[in-house]
Amino acid sequence: MLDSDVIPPKDIIEKLLASKKDIVSGLYYNYFNVGKELRPLPIAWMFLTEVEFRDIKSQGGIPPSVKNRFDLRRHMTNEEAFSKQTFEVMYPAAGCMLLSRKVFSAQRYGLMDVDEKFTSGEDIYFITEARKRGFSSYVNTEVRCNHLIFQKFEKDSEGNLLHPLWTN
Repeated sequence: MLDSDVIPPKDIIEKLLASKKDIVSGLYYNYFNVGKELRPLPIAWMFLTEVEFRDIKSQGGIPPSVKNRFDLRRHMTNEEAFSKQTFEVMYPAAGCMLLSRKVFSAQRYGLMDVDEKFTSGEDIYFITEARKRGFSSYVNTEVRCNHLIFQKFEKDSEGNLLHPLWTN
C-alpha cells in the first residue's frame, strides 16, 4: 500500500520483504499538535512499556477503561526513528505498508468494512482487526519515505526531492 503523497526509496520492496513480517511499514513524518505547538513526528504509534505505563498510572488521571499498557499508545521517538531497527508497533504508517497474503486471506481492507461505531480511519480499523486475528504490526525504520507535506521540499543536484527531516 502506498499513499499518493508518500515517496518511497527505490529499494522499498526488498527492504520490507526482508523484514519477514506479515504487516510492516516504512517510516515517514507528519505534523501533529503537541500541546499548543505543531511538530513533525514519525507516523508510528508504539505500545507503552511497563515502566512508561506505571509512571503514567502513578500520576493518576487514567480513565477506568484503560486496563493495561496495551490500551495506550505513544508516538515513536526520533531516537527510535533513526535507529535503523524494526519495531513492533500498535499502529504503523499505513501510507507505506506491505501486507502478506496471509493478512489479506484473513480479512479485507477498505472503507466499506469499517464498523460504523469506530471513530478512527480505515487504516487503524484494519490494523486493530488484524491484531484480533493474531497479526502483529511492525515499522522498519531503515525504510525512510518522504511525505509531501506543506510544500517544504527542496531538490538535490540530481533533481530528487529532499525532505527536511532526512537531510542532516
